[in-house]
Order: sequence, then structure tokens, then C-alpha cells
Amino acid sequence: MAIYVQSTRCRVCLSSLREEIDAMLLGDVRKPDGPYRIEDIVAWAAERGEALSAASLSRHRTNHLLPALGAALEAQQVMEAIGQATGKQMSLQAAFTNVLIHKLLRYLETFDPSEIDPKAVGRMLETGVRAVTASLQLEKAERIFSKDQAAMMAEKVEKRLAARNLDPETLATIRQEIYGLGQ
Repeated sequence: MAIYVQSTRCRVCLSSLREEIDAMLLGDVRKPDGPYRIEDIVAWAAERGEALSAASLSRHRTNHLLPALGAALEAQQVMEAIGQATGKQMSLQAAFTNVLIHKLLRYLETFDPSEIDPKAVGRMLETGVRAVTASLQLEKAERIFSKDQAAMMAEKVEKRLAARNLDPETLATIRQEIYGLGQ
């Protein structure tokens, strides 16, 4: 799942080919003879009915793709540092929220209230709302993933216990009280 917290979206961001274009720009997808050049991506998109210029691809990479990548790497570094310091793993959602708060605090250190630009405040609020929305979506995805993972583990344990002739009522109790899963 890609997460992009941007106040404006460019033509590439809005393209139906965005995921493939981003993969080519990042080098995740390559031609047999090496990475895609900007000109190759322009031609590839044109073959699929998308008219993009080399300049728009370059701006997208610089203004949208690289900052999103930087934010993801920063969140990963925060998660790893906290994990090493505490011995506990931080959720992606918590790391993402911490990065946002850290950036906000850095901004507020240099904030001069006399230089308030109403348009900039509106953009910052819009970006904040998008960030909170993305954070909540991450939390929801982690909860769903954790529940699915717990159900799979419970099923494996139940099969092993059933093979040892544990009665179904005890299995149901374990599933509900220990794993927190319903029938």
C-alpha cells in the first residue's frame, strides 16, 4: 500500500499508470538492458495512451516520489531505533505519527506568527488532515492484519491440539479467551 501525503497532485500522480511509472522511476522495474530512462517511460506511457512529458516525470520524481520515499525511510528508521532502544517493536502507524509530530515540532521551533499566510495555513491543515487519515488507515490495516494473523495461528494450534484429542469445548474456550477470537 503506497501512502502519499501531498497537498497537490500532479499529472503523473493522477495517472492510472502511476504505480508502474513509480516502479520504473525507482528502478524496481527494469528493462532487460538496465533501468528505464525518463525518455523510455515517456514512450511507454504514450503506448498506453498517456501523454506525459520528460519534465512532468522529472518534477513528479523530485516533488512527490522522493519525499514520499524519504518519509517512509524516516518512519522505518524511527521504528528500528525505538525497537533497539526498548526491545519492543513499534507499529508502522505509531512510527508514522511520531515522524509527523517530530516534523511539526521542528517547524514550530522556527515559526514566526507575524508571517502567517492564510493560504499556507490552509495547505498545512489540508496536509495534516491527509496525514491523520493515512495514519488511521495504517492503524486499521495493521488491526486487520493482526487479527488475520492471530486467526491463522489459532487454527494451526487448534489442529495440533485436536490431533491430541482435546475436546471441542476446550478448543473453543482457548480460541475465545486466549486468542480473543470468536467462533
